[in-house]
Amino acid sequence: MNKKSRILVVISLLLYIFLIHKASAISSNVIISEVYYSTIGIDLDLEYVELQILQDNVDISGWNISTLDGDVETLPFVSNLGKYDYVSIHPGSGTSDLDASDGSAVIYLGRGSEMLDFPGDEIVLYDDAGQLVDFIRYNGGNGDGVLGGWSAGDNGPSADTSLESVQIHGPDEDSSDNWISAPTSEGNPNIFEFIAADSTDIWIKNGL
Repeated sequence: MNKKSRILVVISLLLYIFLIHKASAISSNVIISEVYYSTIGIDLDLEYVELQILQDNVDISGWNISTLDGDVETLPFVSNLGKYDYVSIHPGSGTSDLDASDGSAVIYLGRGSEMLDFPGDEIVLYDDAGQLVDFIRYNGGNGDGVLGGWSAGDNGPSADTSLESVQIHGPDEDSSDNWISAPTSEGNPNIFEFIAADSTDIWIKNGL
């Protein structure tokens, strides 16, 4: 290998490392933390996807959320968005709260039809440059491919009842690991509740 070829290889390797680092940094800024999809027979305006912000100075305006079914919805600007805040995205109609100074914000997309398929679907979040931020499949999906590090054989988490959502409880592993079914906790930390052997009611909170 001549000197010129070695230089090109080094430059290509450095560029690859930079892009991997950049993609990793982007995906760690925001995660999908909760999905309430099992609203069949209730009110479709209640379904939502919740995002958790993991660092300060994140601007989600111009970001896109999609279920890979020809639907791409663009997110608006949310003011006072800070670390550990929550943003819930409702496909249906309602009054948006785009000020996260109290720790949470709510976006209503005003769609005339449901976005989150029952019983299963895929959800993908892109930043304003079109780069993948996060992906989740729930309850087996609806036939679309997986993105990021998600395994094609991973059907994703499932809600146990129509009154529960699927929620992350631990690090985001790009898999169904650390996801649980629990009562909805929109705009608040996810809570895993169980009864200990001595009948003590135990709550384990994920987030702040």
